Amino acid sequence: MNTRTEIKHICCDLDGVIIDSLDIMKISWEAVVNQFNLNIGFSKYQAFIGKEFFSILEELKIKNILWEEIKQTYDQVSSRNINNIKVYEEFFIFLQKCNQQNIGLSIFTSKTKKRTAEIIKNQLNKINFDKVVTPEDLIGYKPKPSGDGIKLILKKLKIPKSDFIYIGDTLEDYKAAGDANVKFYFATWGYGENHNFYSNKLKLKELDKLLFN
Repeated sequence: MNTRTEIKHICCDLDGVIIDSLDIMKISWEAVVNQFNLNIGFSKYQAFIGKEFFSILEELKIKNILWEEIKQTYDQVSSRNINNIKVYEEFFIFLQKCNQQNIGLSIFTSKTKKRTAEIIKNQLNKINFDKVVTPEDLIGYKPKPSGDGIKLILKKLKIPKSDFIYIGDTLEDYKAAGDANVKFYFATWGYGENHNFYSNKLKLKELDKLLFN
């Protein structure tokens, strides 16, 4: 007979873990490049995926006077293409199993609050998340790679760290989990580089191993 593990709450990154929106990011960024006459290809933007949006613009050395307008353009194009976002089917089924087995779920993402809410409503409405933390929820706190978002979830939901894991797909996620001192699992199907120092690596076909011994 299978026996449950000690995991009682699973927190996930959004992009590259639950959904694949890379094509939409490319379309949205190309719209920004065209509108603002930037010479910054998507590959340069992609290198910083995992960071909060304004942090990416800072990394790309874009003048901060343009940041709000760029964000507005990016979000508008993303919203128009929301139906083209793909959900990783195996992970979606895994999340449903977590709901059925009363394993708590939350999201800690660098995606904006508006876009995250749209995606949850449109693609993930059959999943119950106890808490969702976006950059706009971190007023007075730091975004990834800080673990402040994870700490906020732990505090709000009163979850012991020993019962909690964070699933992410980038180095930013790994650092955030380390800063919050929680166990990290690397999603091998995501966008990030598969570093050798990730001790816990997940494959889509092996997700049930998290729930059962």
